[in-house]
Amino acid sequence: MTELGAATHRLDGGGIVGIAELRLQQLLDQAGARAARGRGLGVGAHLVERSQSETCNRPGDLAFADPVAPADLGVVRQSGDGGGWIERDAAGGEALAEDEPFAHIADIVDRYDIPTVKVTGGQRIDMLGVKKDDLPKVWADLSAAGMVSGHAYAKGLRTVKTCVGTDWCRFGTQDSTGLGVKLEKFMWGSWTPAKVKMAVSGCPRNCAEATCKDIGVVCVDSGYDIHFAGAAGLDIKGTELLGHVATEDEAIETIAALAQLYREQGRYLERIYKWAKRVGVDTIRQHVM
Repeated sequence: MTELGAATHRLDGGGIVGIAELRLQQLLDQAGARAARGRGLGVGAHLVERSQSETCNRPGDLAFADPVAPADLGVVRQSGDGGGWIERDAAGGEALAEDEPFAHIADIVDRYDIPTVKVTGGQRIDMLGVKKDDLPKVWADLSAAGMVSGHAYAKGLRTVKTCVGTDWCRFGTQDSTGLGVKLEKFMWGSWTPAKVKMAVSGCPRNCAEATCKDIGVVCVDSGYDIHFAGAAGLDIKGTELLGHVATEDEAIETIAALAQLYREQGRYLERIYKWAKRVGVDTIRQHVM
């Protein structure tokens, strides 16, 4: 399997290959944003056809760290009083005591008098109540500190929710947090027909709620059970079991293949569970496993 690298990856034939890196601004220019809105795709839509190679730079690269399109700066996550709501990504929900970005968040909260900071159910960090005029400056300061958007609004991967796994839980069977971080970094920036929520639970007790996500992993002593096609919103649906793999690398490769098949076959705004119902769970399983 290809080593996890800085570039986004996609499935190409039988293997996973890197995609060339481009500046995000080349995809999210003002003209493209207007064209996307004209097609009903909404602000910040992904302005390339899914048959093309979507691209991204390193999450820490400041050239890429413009967290949203310019058109989004004043409208992302508005609150009722006209203020703003900004989410910062925290891969796997992991925050270390020595994690310098959290000091930057505290400084930004003080500098702009942001009233509330909250860790979300998706394990992102919300800054709530940002004054509308301060939104571009807050985004710029977050970007300068190397932080990126929590993707609370993307037609792509949102986050990979995790439990603490073998590091801190006596019931954990595998390193669920480590796998969640690798999956999130591996798939970050890979646009999809609709949002994709993922989770990795370290044991069948399923604390990360992997069996109601678009793609979920339940770790067991013998490896990893890969689930897909769950829902926990307007529709409630448990996942389907895609299959079992023995190693972490196999889990990542299987999930990448599943996600790419969905990217190629899914219709715009069609969640994975709706795609699976239309195409057939068995057909998807035969293609991926």
